[in-house]
Amino acid sequence: MPGLEDFSIWNGLILGALLWLILQVVFLPWVGWGRFGKNITLKIAGASLILHLVYGGVTAWMALR
Repeated sequence: MPGLEDFSIWNGLILGALLWLILQVVFLPWVGWGRFGKNITLKIAGASLILHLVYGGVTAWMALR
């Protein structure tokens, strides 16, 4: 069974990207903003992607410490 020793920064970035995709496809339409926030502005998609990648990278970095 894989543990934290098999974890890498790439895994964290993938985690962040998957969480971002769930946000864009499930949560934003649920609150009425449309997929990728198109009912408000498409800048939401880019800004939240950057934040999710930072989150995933920091999470992976902390797991490797």
